[in-house]
Amino acid sequence: MQIEEVLKSMTNVLAKDPACGFTQLHIDMCKESLTDYEKAVAGAGGDYNKIMKCVKKVVLGLNKADKKADSSLIRGAQRVPLIAFIREKAFAAGLKYTDEDITEYWSDW
Repeated sequence: MQIEEVLKSMTNVLAKDPACGFTQLHIDMCKESLTDYEKAVAGAGGDYNKIMKCVKKVVLGLNKADKKADSSLIRGAQRVPLIAFIREKAFAAGLKYTDEDITEYWSDW
C-alpha cells in the first residue's frame, strides 16, 4: 500500500467539501508522519520494541494532525487505510502477525 492510497479518502473529502474542517496542511502532516514511519520501521531490524516505538510515533503524529483539525481529519473511512498501512509496514519489518489493532493503545481516532 502506498501513502497516496492511504490519504486518498482525505483528499477526496477535501475536494468535495473545502469547509470539511481540515486543510491540505493537515493532510500533509499525515503524509510526513507516514513517510517518516515507513523509513524508520524499515530500519527497525525486526526488533519488536523498535517496531512498536515506530508505531507509537506515527500514531502520535497522526493524533496531532487530527487534533489540529479539530478531530475532523481521521474518521472511520480514513482510519481503516491508516491502520492497514501501519500494520503492513510493521509486519514487513518483522513484527509477528496479529489480528489486534497495534495502534489502539495510542490512537485518539
